[in-house]
Amino acid sequence: MPRTIIFHVALALLILEFTNAQQLCTDLEKEMNAVAAERNATSPCNCYYDGVFNGVRGISIGCASAPVSQIFEALQTLNYTKVASLTIRDSLVNILTSNIFEMVQPQKLFIERCSLSIIRNNTIDSLGASLEQLSLRKNKLKKLEPTIFNGLKNVKSLDLSINKLQVIPQNVFNDLTNLEELVLNENEIFDIEDGAFEKLKNLKRLTINKNKLTEIRGDTFKGLENLETLQIRDNFITNIDWSGFSKLKKLKTLNLGNNQLTRIEIRGLENLQKLYLNHNLLETLKNVKIFGLTSLNVLSFDGNQIKSIEDMDLVGLKKSRNFESLSFASNNITFIGPRAFQYTRNLVALSLQNNLLADLTTNNTSFLKPLEKLAYLQLSNNNLTTIRSSELPRSLSHFAADHNSISEIEPKAFEGIALKRIYLNSNRLHFLHQNAFASFAPETIEAIDLSSNEWQCICKSTSEWLPRWLADAEESDVAEGPLGCLAIPNCGSDTADSSVEEIDGEETQRSKWITVAATFFAVLSVVILIAIVYLYYQDGGHQALTRARRADSDLHKLIENDNNTFENAAASNLTLVAPKAAGTPKKSVRFEDC
Repeated sequence: MPRTIIFHVALALLILEFTNAQQLCTDLEKEMNAVAAERNATSPCNCYYDGVFNGVRGISIGCASAPVSQIFEALQTLNYTKVASLTIRDSLVNILTSNIFEMVQPQKLFIERCSLSIIRNNTIDSLGASLEQLSLRKNKLKKLEPTIFNGLKNVKSLDLSINKLQVIPQNVFNDLTNLEELVLNENEIFDIEDGAFEKLKNLKRLTINKNKLTEIRGDTFKGLENLETLQIRDNFITNIDWSGFSKLKKLKTLNLGNNQLTRIEIRGLENLQKLYLNHNLLETLKNVKIFGLTSLNVLSFDGNQIKSIEDMDLVGLKKSRNFESLSFASNNITFIGPRAFQYTRNLVALSLQNNLLADLTTNNTSFLKPLEKLAYLQLSNNNLTTIRSSELPRSLSHFAADHNSISEIEPKAFEGIALKRIYLNSNRLHFLHQNAFASFAPETIEAIDLSSNEWQCICKSTSEWLPRWLADAEESDVAEGPLGCLAIPNCGSDTADSSVEEIDGEETQRSKWITVAATFFAVLSVVILIAIVYLYYQDGGHQALTRARRADSDLHKLIENDNNTFENAAASNLTLVAPKAAGTPKKSVRFEDC
C-alpha cells in the first residue's frame, strides 16, 4: 500500500512538472517569436521539455540554421531563465561575443557544426555557476586562449573534438578542477605541452584519437592521478617515455592502437586491465617490455608484423593472475614455441586468426597444452593441414579453424571437448572419423559450419554418419557455403537408397536431354556451313584469287608495331607475382561471448 501511494504521488509530481514546463515553453516561444516578428521572421530557437530522460531536470532551448545575430536576439528574451540545456547547431557563429549568454543559465551547452573559430574572453565563464557539460565539437577552433575556460569549476564533461587544434598549451584547463571527461579527437594536435593536464585531478577519461602526435614525454600526462581510460589511437607516435604513464596509478584502459611504435615499455600500472597495441610496427615481442601489470585482463597485438612467439616472450605477464584474453590476429606468425603460453595459464580467449601457422605442435608438443582454461580459440585463415589428437585443450567451447588447408582431423582430436560452436568451413576435408563429434551432441551444439570442403559420401551406407548428424543439428547448422553430399536428404540413413536412386534418375534424364540438344545443334552447324560454302562459290568463287605478297617493309612495320604494343609480354607474365589471397572475401567468425 505505501509503495502504491508513493508511486501515485511521484506520478502526480511529474505531471505537474511537465505541465509547468510546457506552459513556460509556451511563454518563452511567444516572447522569442514576438521579437522575430519585428523583422517579419520566425524565431530560430524552440523550447522543449525532456523530463528526466536527458539527465537533468528542466526545459531545453534549441537553436538551428541561423546567423549569430538572430540567435543572440532570441536568447535575450530568456531573462536569466535556468534551462537544462542550450543547443546551437548548424548555424553561422564564427565568433562568440562576451555577452551572448548573459540572459541564459544552462546546465549543458552544445555549440556544434557552427564554423566557430574565435571565443572572446569572458564569454563562457559567465556560465561557471551552472554549467556542467560543454561541447564545442565540429567547429573550426585552431587555438585555445589561456583564459577561455576560466571560472568553469563545475564542468564535468568537455568535448573539443573535430576542430583544428594544433597545440594543447599549459594552464588552459587549470580552472576545470572537477572535469571528469575530456575529448580531443580528430584535431591536428602535434604537441601537448608538459603539464597541460596537471590541474585535472578528477579527470577519469581522456581521448586524443586521430591527431598528429609523434611522442609521449615524461610529463605529458602529469597530474592525472585519477585517470581511468586513456585513448591515443590513430596518431603517429614513434617514441614513448614509459615514465609518462608511470604516475597513472588508477589507469584501467590504455589504447595505443594505430600508431608507428616499433617498441614499447609499460610497467608498474597495477590497476591496468586492458592494453591495446593494435596496428603498430612491432616485429618481435622482444621489443615489448611489460612488467608489473597485476590486474591486466586483456592484451591485444592485432595487425602488427610479429613473426613468432618464443617461449620467454610473455614472461612479463607472469604476475597477471587475472589475464584472460590475448589476441595476435592479423600478424605474420609462423612459429609459436611449445612453452610460449606457460606464463598465461589462466587464458580464456586466444585469437590467432589471419596468420601463417602451419601446425599447432612444436617439437612434439602442442603450444596450447598449458592453457587448461581456454574456452575460445580463433585459428581462422592460417595454413593448418591437420588437427591432431591431444592438441586442443579439453576446456574449449568455441573453436574456429575455417579458411585453412585442413585435410585431416585425427579420430580423437575432439575427445572430451564439449564444443558449443565449431567452424571448419573452407578447408580440404574429405571425411570425419566415426566418433569425431562424440563429445558433443547435435542437440546441444549452438553453431556448426562444415561447408566448402571436399566431402565424399557413401550415402547408401548406414555408416555414413555425418549427414545424419548435421540433420539432427537443424538450425545450429549455419553453413554459408555448399555442403556437397552432406546436404543429400537421408544420406547415410535406411531410406538413402530411394533418395539416391531418385537423384540418379534425375541426372540420367537430364543427361538424355543434354545429348539430344547437343546433337541438334551439331547438325544445325553442319547445315549452316554447307550453305555458306555454296553461296561463296555461287558469288564468283570460281575466279582465281591472287594473293598479294607482303613486302619486306610491311613485315618490318608489322613487327615493330607488335613490339610496341606488347613490350616483352612473356617476360612480364613470368615476373608477375600472385598476391596472397588474404584480401578475398571470407567468412568472419565472432565469439559473441568473448
